[in-house]
Amino acid sequence: MISGQISTTVLPFATFFVAIKGMKSFGKIVFRGLVTLIPLVLTFYLIATVIKLLESLLKNVLTLVLPESEYVPGLGLIFSLVFIYAFGLLLNYYVIRKFVQFGERQLLKIPLVKAIYSPLRDIVQLFSKNNRQFGKPVWVELDQLGFKAFGLVTREDFSDLGIDRVTKDMVTVYIPLSYQLGGYTFLVPKNKLTPIDLPVEKAMSLAITGWIKNSKSENTNDTVLNG
Repeated sequence: MISGQISTTVLPFATFFVAIKGMKSFGKIVFRGLVTLIPLVLTFYLIATVIKLLESLLKNVLTLVLPESEYVPGLGLIFSLVFIYAFGLLLNYYVIRKFVQFGERQLLKIPLVKAIYSPLRDIVQLFSKNNRQFGKPVWVELDQLGFKAFGLVTREDFSDLGIDRVTKDMVTVYIPLSYQLGGYTFLVPKNKLTPIDLPVEKAMSLAITGWIKNSKSENTNDTVLNG
């Protein structure tokens, strides 16, 4: 009789602890799946968004020439890539390049267009591999605080702004914030900078993720999958 009462009392507790252990195992597996899937899903989503954008660029133009029944999905993407490639080739010609620059100057005279186009152009140029003036990764010495901050040199020449006297021996450095879009831009003396031997893309990737990557980052997925 007593043993039956003990069994009746202990059984619910044993079931409870087994359920808790099962929930922990379930949560661990779900977390492992999320860590693996989220970067993959976001990557494919961004790729699909870019493809959809390229497809739509010339789709409307092609449907004016081709009958709707003869239009094959993907033609817009192919013609968009061909157009972009051809435009890049044309820019190799001096006359075409000067004509585009002239058109750009005219666009920049429109206040609204200038406010949108100019910053976007500068951001694209910042990460251009052919741009050797902008985007140099550096450490900024913060002597009073006792540490260094990561930044990108965005401007070294201020002659076009007419403020050379104020900016003598100084450069502008953009310091990005981790895990968000944004940052701070400072005028920094050149002797307070230490160059970093890293590509701009790699340096920005590390800065945005709080520098959590390391030399073993290639094995991260294997570690996650293997628990």
